[in-house]
Amino acid sequence: MNRYFSVWLASSPWNTQAAHARDLRTYFDFLWFARGRRDWRDASVDDRAAYGWWRRRDDDGPRVEDTSWVREVSTVNQFYLWAIEQDLVRANPIRQRAAAVWSPWRGGSGGALVRQVPAESSHTGPRREVKWLPPRSYRLWRNVGLCGFDAHEMTRRGFRGR
Repeated sequence: MNRYFSVWLASSPWNTQAAHARDLRTYFDFLWFARGRRDWRDASVDDRAAYGWWRRRDDDGPRVEDTSWVREVSTVNQFYLWAIEQDLVRANPIRQRAAAVWSPWRGGSGGALVRQVPAESSHTGPRREVKWLPPRSYRLWRNVGLCGFDAHEMTRRGFRGR
């Protein structure tokens, strides 16, 4: 645990480190007190499901907002990915799903990038509204999204605009 905070999060602002500590403590306390003194190294997908139900739906639970839940899922997922990399655990108790993320910098496959993301994330929380884009980002959005160019300003063959 100390290595996670002293190495992985060392360059993060103190409030980010404090939020990570709170989220991890809440989850680890749940494992210990509500799941029969279970250690974080032994957490299972069933433990995560029970935790999610307690945090979000249980009348006796804290009933956190969707935005808080998404942050907690992200924090715990990041911790377990680090723990797997450090060979501290064998598996991540957070179920993952494949998500296609489009990127203008990916060629060949039409810009699609498939990666694993937590399947527990809430999809009902508020969306971030983009108020403005810097000029470079606007031009990229316009050229790629509306005009059908790739990141190198070449026409994409598969583009079907209006």
